[in-house]
Amino acid sequence: MVKARDKQAEARQKIASHEEQILDLQNQQQRFELERQKAEADFAVAVKNIQASEKRLVDQQNVTKAKKGELDLQEKKLNDQIDKLTSLGKDLAKVIEKQQLIEEKKANIKLQLNDSQALLRKRQDENARKRAAMEQKIEDSKKFIADSKVKIERNERLEREIRQRLERLEEDVKLAETEYATAKSQLDDTQERLDKLKESSKPKFAELKARRRDLGQKTLLTRRENLSKKSELRRRGAEVSGGEGASIKVSRRKVRKRLARDCNYRTSTSVKSQRLGTLKKGSVVTLKSANSRWYRLYIKGQSSAYASKACF
Repeated sequence: MVKARDKQAEARQKIASHEEQILDLQNQQQRFELERQKAEADFAVAVKNIQASEKRLVDQQNVTKAKKGELDLQEKKLNDQIDKLTSLGKDLAKVIEKQQLIEEKKANIKLQLNDSQALLRKRQDENARKRAAMEQKIEDSKKFIADSKVKIERNERLEREIRQRLERLEEDVKLAETEYATAKSQLDDTQERLDKLKESSKPKFAELKARRRDLGQKTLLTRRENLSKKSELRRRGAEVSGGEGASIKVSRRKVRKRLARDCNYRTSTSVKSQRLGTLKKGSVVTLKSANSRWYRLYIKGQSSAYASKACF
């Protein structure tokens, strides 16, 4: 009974420890889920930023093309004006002045175009660097998400294993409690029978002691008579035969019984031994008594299997 109580306390401690592990795993899973959601949100923001940068780049290219077209148009107009002024030959000074102004405008436009192209290249380089950084961040996020999924799966597997161990421990605790209750009941019954037997056997003990004294005296007389007869037999030369001895062999017969509840069967007559399997309530099995608390079962494929008598 002390071992059963110790085992019950130990099982409860293990159950509490496993429940703490399950709670810790659930907290880790929640943290992984929050980090995964944050990574997905960062990924979406990065994609939007890249798309906006690409749109600005396209707009800048369109503006550059428009300015280049304007420059070509102005050059065409300038050439037309120069041809007209040359052919007419009028107001050459004004033509030259206008030509200088136009050349200055052309130079300014070219400078603006060069600045725009330089700015465009700079922005393209910046966008390329940002895109590379975003792509790297996306790859890191994907890797983190994949690692998180692996950890979540591992935690779920560990949680299932812990729950299975808890179920097995609960079964062992229930069996230990049942065996403890059975043992306590048997102990109480045997103690009660022992007390009654002691009380009822006191007169019998007194009678037996008196009979033993009488038998002792009779035995002494019988031995003396036997010695006398043996001496007489020796004198007559008779042979004494040892005879054939008979041995009594008590065998336990095999019987078939029905289970009163679900029952674990084990490798030996101990709740600490390895559990081989579980028999369902109502099953009929062939067995014989192993000791006062256990039956030996005859199960196909098992060389030795034992079940508590509390199961029947």
